[in-house]
Amino acid sequence: MERAMEAAGWIAGAAGLTAGSLIDLKEHSIPLFLPVLTGLAGLFAAAAGLLGPILAAVNSADGVRAAENAAGIAAGAGQNVWTRLLFGLLPGLLMGCAARASRRGIGSGDAAMIAALGLCLPPAVRWTGLMGALRWEGMTGMILYAAKRRPLTKGMPFLPFLWIGTALAGLVQVIARD
Repeated sequence: MERAMEAAGWIAGAAGLTAGSLIDLKEHSIPLFLPVLTGLAGLFAAAAGLLGPILAAVNSADGVRAAENAAGIAAGAGQNVWTRLLFGLLPGLLMGCAARASRRGIGSGDAAMIAALGLCLPPAVRWTGLMGALRWEGMTGMILYAAKRRPLTKGMPFLPFLWIGTALAGLVQVIARD
């Protein structure tokens, strides 16, 4: 059941990130509804994944033991949801602070999408994908600036780099796990 919850989160994150990347490439901005929908889909995937173990505990035992098992699983799952919510939003909050501090850096739509992906993806993938995206975008910007193809004052879309970084981090996770 945990793999189903993770797969649902991946689907929600991939859909939101793909749509956001295409919009970011074309318009250099991200509409706010997109990160909100992606984050809600990630929370829905997490909540749906919690129901399976609770229903299995209720069906497997009888009477008082079933209620105790379901209550124990629900309490542990509730802690996992709060942990996922807190640490999932943390990268987006950090990038949001960076967006407010720098006027030409990352945008608030990018930070909102990072926060939404934090609700959809496992921690290792979201941090590795974010660090890879920052590194690749920075290197690409320096190369374009050195080749005099892009002035420093012109921004670059960030979500396509985040898409690549997240996809590679997820691929590495899948290969390492299996």
